[in-house]
Amino acid sequence: MSLWIWSFIAGLAATWTMDQSGRLFGPLNLSHGMDGQLGRWVLGFAKGRFVIDARETFPPQPGEGLVATLFHYLVGGGVVALGYPLALLVLDITPDNHFLPAFIYGLATLILAWFVQYPAFKFGVFGSAAPDGVNNIAAPVIMHTAYALGFAIVMAVARL
Repeated sequence: MSLWIWSFIAGLAATWTMDQSGRLFGPLNLSHGMDGQLGRWVLGFAKGRFVIDARETFPPQPGEGLVATLFHYLVGGGVVALGYPLALLVLDITPDNHFLPAFIYGLATLILAWFVQYPAFKFGVFGSAAPDGVNNIAAPVIMHTAYALGFAIVMAVARL
């Protein structure tokens, strides 16, 4: 299979790994502060709303859980993961083993949490304006490290 297909598969596996890390570390009070908000945020796109104030309580929307899950796997498996072969192509890199470059790429997805998602939820860059109880540094680091590890393991096993 091609690097593109394996990257997509790795992205799906990595997103699942990320979700499992969230469940595993959830009882340790490592909240990223966006529980229940992702689907509402994405549903707002159809109304031209790309920023929400997640510090406020929004009423649940029909289908928001399914929308959140589909969006998360679309981004993690598709958009983000397919950036990996593109980056290798642009940088003209052909690694013998994909574990380390895939892990570094996966870890770089922290940029999305800190510079896209947190600001889109009005939490500020790095979650600096997040409400009390949000662990804006440790939670994303743990979850994106899990993503990176899942992505790297699949890419290394693929032996491209």
